[in-house]
Amino acid sequence: MIDAIKSDPDFSRRDSERMKKFHEENPNARIEHSKKLEKYYKEHPEKGIEHGEKVREFYKNPEEREKHKKRMKQYYDIHPEAGRKISERRKGQRISPETEFKKGGISWNKGKGKKYKKMCKGCGIEFETSLERQKFHLRSCYDLYRKESNDFSQKRRELTVKQLSSKNWKFKKTSIEVAIGDELERVGLNYQSNVPLCKIGVVDFYLPDYDIIIQCDGDYWHNRPEVKQRDVTQDLVYSFNSYKVFRFWEHEIKESPKKCINKVLKYIKVIKCQNI
Repeated sequence: MIDAIKSDPDFSRRDSERMKKFHEENPNARIEHSKKLEKYYKEHPEKGIEHGEKVREFYKNPEEREKHKKRMKQYYDIHPEAGRKISERRKGQRISPETEFKKGGISWNKGKGKKYKKMCKGCGIEFETSLERQKFHLRSCYDLYRKESNDFSQKRRELTVKQLSSKNWKFKKTSIEVAIGDELERVGLNYQSNVPLCKIGVVDFYLPDYDIIIQCDGDYWHNRPEVKQRDVTQDLVYSFNSYKVFRFWEHEIKESPKKCINKVLKYIKVIKCQNI
């Protein structure tokens, strides 16, 4: 049949009219024919596979698909009752219990098909997206923008500090921060926790009476090269602004938080002696 359709474009229309006339004269022929086909393909499964491959091959060609679409549109324009019969025949069909709840509902993506034309900030190519706030075409464009933009990291850091310093932001203390906080309370030092300073970061503990900063560094995260570089930069900025920075590693705090705070106490004694 596929070969016939290719050679004769009008074949499909004539064949559909012939089949329509035949089924009107023989109302039970469709059911009998379906049963015969089912039996035949069970006995000869290779024929079903062969037919399926022919159909797939036929519809792989976009030109053939377009021709078939036009033929079907033409047919239903001439025979509108045929389309109605198909819809009437499908009425009352059993719905799967898994998908029955969807019947009569509104599709989740209804009204969300709006497209926005954007200019990529990384590569400068115009692209189309369904996300109104999207600024980059690809992830690689975002990475390129980060590398080339000198003030990107500084802006990002300032925004993070602003978010962290807001009153609505809630901090969850780590176990090493809890240990240092308990030791500071035990020795009676006045301190503040999670304080933003110098618009460059949020310190773990700040002792306002002595301008001392205490940072609790996790062994894994703060050993990463990029984090190490960030910590060095922060310490330089804090030192330039007359703050004394103490950094204690996770293993040091777990071994003895008392030893860590003793280092701070020794520095405080030195300051007091210098002020006398």
